[in-house]
This record gives sequence, structure tokens and C-alpha cells, in this order.
Amino acid sequence: MRILFAHLYDASFGMGGAEKVVLDLADAFHKQGHHVSVAVNAGRLSEKLEERGISWARIYASKLQTLKTMGCLRDEVRRFQPDLIHSHHRYTTFLADLFLKSKVPVIHTEHVLRKDKRLLFRSGDRVTAVHETVADNLKSYFHVEAEKISTITNAVRRPEPGPKDLESVELQMDRRPGQLWGLFIGRLEEQKGHRYLIDAAALLTQQERSRLRIALAGDGSLESLLRKRVQDLGLEDVFVFLGHTEKVAAWLTLCDFVVLSSLWEGMPLSVLEAFSAAKPVLATDIPGTREVMAAGETGWMAPPRDAPAFAEALRKVLHESEKLPEIGRKALGRWEREYSFEKMIHRYRQVYEAVIRLRR
Repeated sequence: MRILFAHLYDASFGMGGAEKVVLDLADAFHKQGHHVSVAVNAGRLSEKLEERGISWARIYASKLQTLKTMGCLRDEVRRFQPDLIHSHHRYTTFLADLFLKSKVPVIHTEHVLRKDKRLLFRSGDRVTAVHETVADNLKSYFHVEAEKISTITNAVRRPEPGPKDLESVELQMDRRPGQLWGLFIGRLEEQKGHRYLIDAAALLTQQERSRLRIALAGDGSLESLLRKRVQDLGLEDVFVFLGHTEKVAAWLTLCDFVVLSSLWEGMPLSVLEAFSAAKPVLATDIPGTREVMAAGETGWMAPPRDAPAFAEALRKVLHESEKLPEIGRKALGRWEREYSFEKMIHRYRQVYEAVIRLRR
């Protein structure tokens, strides 16, 4: 197959979940011998594609450059001659559906729950949703026909950190006896609810805070505000801002649990990353995360936007620390049964082949 992926994102910050999925899909099909190209704006994703020897064509995130982006997409279709376009952003799907679908089939993947721009939404020949809650949203809000939607849950590979990264992170952690390290993987944006996590930590006793460290892996537009909030609350000994880091696999391997205080999600990759590393998860009880978590088996949950409730959940983690290894093993088992990377790739290949067959 000849597969053209298309995506846009805010390249001023690091890669988020959708960008990781695009990279993993492109890499997996490239390694299987398929011909792959990715139309994307310049940034960390394009750099990663180059590192892996995957072709990419530049498009532009700014709507002011729509005509230029459309021309670039059309040129890449002429050059690459794809069997299908797999778009992971509403904007690229809109352009491909409107101008290119007569020449090549278009698949759209929806990554999150949305309640906006209904009149501009276009779905291509086929839609995939990363979770049943996202599929339900596509049907109820965007009126996409049920028979047009396939639900393919996200998946991740197991982390395989190098020895140098492990050594570097161990030195940075400088772990004390009895101390627990949490890891938050996600952009510093409103969606991830960092301020509720910070406010929750402020509600812990001094003794509880002395046992807790939380590393925030990610960058974003709220970094300065969140740093100030941490400073104002005297929590500099609790939170460590890592920024964008290439050592996430090492942090996953060495942390004690993963934390996610999101206000909304589609299919949270950080929860799957935690499971693949046999780590328990403390997360907010929201659609998408709720279904993945199997609360009580793989970790703890608390209501979103509720700092006191999240503080109580943090206390449970601290006071039940002896249970963390067993809960982590259950999380790993859930990942092996339901969220393996190979299963995700197989399901996307089935969708690709079905869409191509319908056009022949």
C-alpha cells in the first residue's frame, strides 16, 4: 500500500498524543514494507520522521496559508500517488475531503471529544474513533453514520529506555527512602488540569508532601503560570518541571505511579504508557479515561476539577504504597490483553484494505 498520512499541530510545543499516534503508525507501516509519506507542518514530528527515514511533505498550520497548504497536499498526492489519505486533524480532513476525495479515498481519525465547528466537519470515506465515547460523540453531535465509523483504540509500545537515560534520570530523581515519584505526561495546557493537581498537593500535610515528588513531562503555554502557582503555594519540593524530554521511557520505568488530572480526553495515551510499564495510575474520572482505567484494578480515580477529591486520592497512593507493585502488574496485564500495539496496527490495516477495495 501507499499511505499518505496528514496532520497539523502546534509545533511550538512538544508532540502530544495524536502526534505520537501518527508517528507510530507511519513507522509501523514503513517497517512492514509499505510506502509511507506524511504531510505535516515542520516541527518535532517531522524531525522524528526524518530520523526514521520516513518521507514527509510540508504543509502549514496557519489558516491564512490555506491555499498554500492545499497546493502542497495536491502536489504530494501527484508526486506520491497514494492509495489512501489517512488524516488525523479536522482541517486536513476538510481539505482532503473537499478537494482530493474524488482522486483518492480519505480516512479521518478523531482523537478527542468535540462540541464545535459542526457545520465545517467532514468525515471522508471512513472515520475511525480512538474510543467508543469518541465514536458516540461523532454520531450524536456530528451526525456521522454509525456504519461509517470504526473504533480502533490507541495503543503504545512498551518503553525501552537506554542505560544512559536510566542513569541520568536516577541521578535527577535522587530518591530518598520512603519517597514516591509520580509522573505526569502531557502538555501544559488547560485540558490536562494541572492546576487542580497542584492545588490538591497543597492540601496534603507537610509530612505527606515530604514523601511525594511529581515530575511534569511536557511543555506548553501555561508553563509560566503553573510554575508561579507552584511557587506561590510553596510546592517547589513536590513538583519538577521537566519540559519536553526525550527520556520519558526512563521516567516511566523508574517512577512509582502515573498521574493524569485531565478535564477531558479521547483515549489518553499516558494511561496506556503507564500500563505498558506496569505502573498504577491516578486519574480523573472522565469519559475515555474511565473506560480504560477499570477503576479499582489499575489505580485510583477522582472527579475532575475537584482539588480536595484529588488530594484524597493522592493520600491513598501515599498510604497504600505497598500495593503499587501488584496494581502495576494488573495494569500491565490489561495492556497485554486489550491495548497491544500489534492489535492496533492490524485493525488499521483492515480499514485501509476495505476502503481501497471499495474504490476499485
